[in-house]
Amino acid sequence: MKAICTNLKTYRSFDLSTNCPRRQAGNPCSYCYVESARNGGARAKKVIDRINYNNEVLKLKQPTIDKLNLCGGLRMFSFGDYMQWMDEDIHTLVQDARQRGLMLKAITKQTEFVDKFHSYIDIINLSTDALGEGVAYNIARQYRDKYSNVKVRCAIMHPSDIKTLSWTDIYTFNHSNNGYYKFSKKDIAKYSSRYPNKVCCTESNCISCNIKCGINI
Repeated sequence: MKAICTNLKTYRSFDLSTNCPRRQAGNPCSYCYVESARNGGARAKKVIDRINYNNEVLKLKQPTIDKLNLCGGLRMFSFGDYMQWMDEDIHTLVQDARQRGLMLKAITKQTEFVDKFHSYIDIINLSTDALGEGVAYNIARQYRDKYSNVKVRCAIMHPSDIKTLSWTDIYTFNHSNNGYYKFSKKDIAKYSSRYPNKVCCTESNCISCNIKCGINI
């Protein structure tokens, strides 16, 4: 597996591992769509602890760069999350992206990543939820207040979560078979109309998305 691979929603995504700190600790998020796909026998990413970055950004064609920028940038951590050993490769990615004029975006539950790389990433989403499995509310608010390019994204597992998480910037409604309420496309469209410029995944891909992980908020 390469560090940059195709992604149905984000067009391309960047991962140096298909594992994450919570999973390594034996406590993966109960709603994780990657783990749900693995457990359900669906086609899913195999667990790979380390993936080498071999300057793939420098090899991308210009139309690919342009299309990724229309998505709000290259998505980091689609099938895993940040870990300390990734720093060298991430710095190389940042250098390559700047050379090619490629925007970068990240969705993470690791605040250490924000501390180290907030100056280099166009938009960062800190992920939280009403289950206590994401970034703690007070910590997420602190980082959002501190850094202008940090937004708080929440995973909505039940309609009642909407009120609990009304303070967040971006709603992601559960659409996986993971034991929680599964929101239909009709449900998501309804909430998107009710909460304009706040709902992710209203479209099939990031190009047609209005918020693009918060860049347009």
